[in-house]
Amino acid sequence: MADMALVLWDGLGERGRQVSTRRPPDFAVRPAARFRDPGLPKITPALGRRNRHTTEKAARLPGRRPRPARQSVLDRAERLLAHGAVRLPAAAQRP
Repeated sequence: MADMALVLWDGLGERGRQVSTRRPPDFAVRPAARFRDPGLPKITPALGRRNRHTTEKAARLPGRRPRPARQSVLDRAERLLAHGAVRLPAAAQRP
């Protein structure tokens, strides 16, 4: 998630400055998951784990050419913004 936040921060220009790139420490998230935020228990099993996925196998398939992850994240963010699924403060909206 932190990697995606950095991609959005960098790739969306002024609109991406609304994305937080701060990452709370795991020891702070676990108690918050139990007592404060009902959405956090879903992510606690992934705390401390580093997923390393590649597109190597997909690239070997005939007719497949995986897109770079950075471009996929930016394209999805642009689409969400265009459809109003994500709203930005007025100061960060595109002129």
